[in-house]
Amino acid sequence: LVGLFAMSIYWRDFIKDILPEGSDGINVVFGSECNPSFTYEINGPKVVFLGTGAQHDNKYENMAISSMVNDLRDFAIKNSTYSGIPINNDYCPFQVQIFPSDKMWQEYTTSDRILFPIMVVVIFAFTSAVF
Repeated sequence: LVGLFAMSIYWRDFIKDILPEGSDGINVVFGSECNPSFTYEINGPKVVFLGTGAQHDNKYENMAISSMVNDLRDFAIKNSTYSGIPINNDYCPFQVQIFPSDKMWQEYTTSDRILFPIMVVVIFAFTSAVF
């Protein structure tokens, strides 16, 4: 007698409502050796399915943060009393990769890095001219 136990995991439900409003444009890629990878975009508390495969922009490849799902689980329950069955990493372990996107880049990029030095030079020039 042989049995097989399989379970569907809705990753969207695990990653929704984990970030506040205004935290937009984070791409999360889930993948394993046994299944095709798929990508979600987190926009604050909302999660959007982008499709199968790694749907992130390749120009942010060097900024990826990657971890095995089981490692994240160990970190999340480190100080809890959870005593459930651990995820098995021997067969088809899932990996999570997090990438920024253009939407996130635009939100956190500013022109202040040029404006402030110019203001300092103008104030210094004005102070020098007065004295």
